[in-house]
Amino acid sequence: MYIFGAEDLMTALGLTAADWEIQSADTDRQQDWAGTESNVGAHIAAAEVSHNDRSDISVELKLKNPAGSSVAFTLGGIGTGAATEAIVVTAYTAKEVYNDNGTLSLTAHRHETVEDVDGHVAAHMATPVSQAVALELGFGITEVLLGGALKNCQSKEVSASVKHDDKFSNRGRFLTGNSTGLRYECTEEYVDEGAITVPAPWKQDSQPKKTSKDGLVTRSVKAHAFSLA
Repeated sequence: MYIFGAEDLMTALGLTAADWEIQSADTDRQQDWAGTESNVGAHIAAAEVSHNDRSDISVELKLKNPAGSSVAFTLGGIGTGAATEAIVVTAYTAKEVYNDNGTLSLTAHRHETVEDVDGHVAAHMATPVSQAVALELGFGITEVLLGGALKNCQSKEVSASVKHDDKFSNRGRFLTGNSTGLRYECTEEYVDEGAITVPAPWKQDSQPKKTSKDGLVTRSVKAHAFSLA
């Protein structure tokens, strides 16, 4: 049977669908193979073995409640769901513009074949990075992070990602993993009223000002942070 529309992956990611609508959802299941060739370079079918069975997941959501809605999830850490089926969010991007509803994109991964032996349950570790993320999005720009005046903000994009390292058993199945290297990035664009002082914990990367004979001066502020907890 043919299927139309975006797959509902929100429940698997621990998100509530009341105020959000999935715009796209992708699940890419992959596995690696090992094998042996004969002494004359021929493939030996019986020698083939698969390992590292996993799925990469991406979801794009758009707000359907213009009055605003919150969304919460964990970046890195042990993931969402049973340990042997946990989905770990490794990156997100939230976008707001002055003339539309907010959007949220998530990237995650899940191991499909795990190694549970000798009392060990294959699972991601809670350390060193497991950061709770709580976002409030609505129609237009709901808040600013980089110090400008809210009324002047035309667009805002905030993202975060972790580096993720997995380890495998002696038979190539997922054993354990953890997240590290958390980094946030944010860019906000304003109708210019002068230089903007970026507040801690954000660290300014750039603050270009754009002028044109055809319009008002605009200022873009870009910054990064390593934790917002």
